Amino acid sequence: MNKLYLLLVCCISSILVCGKSFGQGLVEIQGALKIAASPNNTPEDGIIRWTGTDLQVANGSDWISLIDGSFIEPSGGTTGTSHIVEIDGPIVVGDYDGTPEEGMIRWTGSDMVVWSNIGKWISILRGVVYDGEVTDVDGNTYLTKMINGEEWMTENLRTTRYNDGTPIPQVTINSLWSGADYGAWCWYNNNQQYEKPYGKLYNYYAVESSKNICPTGWRPASYLEILSIFSDYGGNSEAGKYLKEAGYAHWEYDFLGSLANNSTGFTALPGGLRKLDGNFVHLTTRAWYWTGREIDNDYSASFGFQSYSDRAYPSQTSNKNDGYSVRCVKI
Repeated sequence: MNKLYLLLVCCISSILVCGKSFGQGLVEIQGALKIAASPNNTPEDGIIRWTGTDLQVANGSDWISLIDGSFIEPSGGTTGTSHIVEIDGPIVVGDYDGTPEEGMIRWTGSDMVVWSNIGKWISILRGVVYDGEVTDVDGNTYLTKMINGEEWMTENLRTTRYNDGTPIPQVTINSLWSGADYGAWCWYNNNQQYEKPYGKLYNYYAVESSKNICPTGWRPASYLEILSIFSDYGGNSEAGKYLKEAGYAHWEYDFLGSLANNSTGFTALPGGLRKLDGNFVHLTTRAWYWTGREIDNDYSASFGFQSYSDRAYPSQTSNKNDGYSVRCVKI
């Protein structure tokens, strides 16, 4: 495996909550590496570039400086020739053996994080101090956050198997999706490009299975505990402000002025949904999640958030054949 060592001379401590002071260090890049001159490039999540004066990472439609944390709007353009460093694989500082070490940096698929001197992963892009991580049966790793005394995934579930190893069928054909009375998953628009950061969409039958869709020791969110969180964060009228990812990296631009700040660290992402008829809708404008509560033979409880609004939307009328995102909670 080829390795490229880049000298980091940027002081990223100014944008880290922990106040960690970094000196020069070696960044070890494992996997495919592509460097291309492109002065008018379009950002893609996780791409790192050196502009000649600044080291930046792409997050949605913005470039974010790893030196001072500033956002560079696409309309602002770039001067001179910028070089995109496209990384397929983990970014680590030093020799990575699977155990985090102080100063390590990695891209999660939706966030750039650094292992801090307080023994936690800290988001360079979001400022969230994560409390842990959990790995599913497929080997996908999710950063976690304590919210109201419980440990929650801060990323949407991506597994293709129950935690006993049983496969969950992937269903792409609309008529089969509509008629399924068994657990099923899909990508938005049946396109794998949405795997990160939005995860997979699941019908309720996958969520209610006794085989457990969540990692061992974890379970789907309950309806009562999400209602409790909404109540503690301003009620349904404004709880979305505290649970939605801040900014417009993934959420559609909000000209009405809702002010998501993600203070809980939940980081709701607008992965859209799949309707009963199999059609896909609302990517970038809605984040919708199953809970483990069944209402009757046809309906189950869910919750969600929308762009243009600070509201949270609990629901007890979601058809079991709808396709929503899933978040898990530690037992």
